[in-house]
Amino acid sequence: MFASPMSLTWALFVLVLAASSAEHSDTDPYMLDSIIQNLKYLLKDVEVNKTGFKEIGKGFYFIEENQKQSWHTALSICRRMGAHLATFQSEGELNAVDAELNIRNNGYWIDANDLGREGHFVCWTTGSPAPYLKWKRGEPNNLCNKEHCVELWDGLMNDEDCTDERYFICQTGDGI
Repeated sequence: MFASPMSLTWALFVLVLAASSAEHSDTDPYMLDSIIQNLKYLLKDVEVNKTGFKEIGKGFYFIEENQKQSWHTALSICRRMGAHLATFQSEGELNAVDAELNIRNNGYWIDANDLGREGHFVCWTTGSPAPYLKWKRGEPNNLCNKEHCVELWDGLMNDEDCTDERYFICQTGDGI
């Protein structure tokens, strides 16, 4: 069973609701114990899903370098892992992650895109403007009006067709 962030949120909500109800009623203590045990089980799964993540700075990153995917598929894979495509807050964070990439002259999908409005790059995860973008010279250029997703390529960013297949970087932790 995979524990998504949403399932954890609901589990915590139910636990808090049940606990607050217990203060004001005759709530079955076995029900509360069952909820606590289920929450522990979900949290155990989250820890298992961090396998393959590497701590870099304040976040944990999973760098996929075996199989290239489209941007949307990479996004889905990261979400299934309880993470999101990487978002960089600073040049230092970008450089630290870039130093861990083993395959040069290849792109890695990150969280930024301008799918909603051309030239307005936001993070899919938050909907907020991308906090740090370091573009290659001449980018973003929206070549052939088809480039809306951002890839990291040798320490710099480029807008690319979202259907093209690239490696990708998932992130969890303090990155957003």
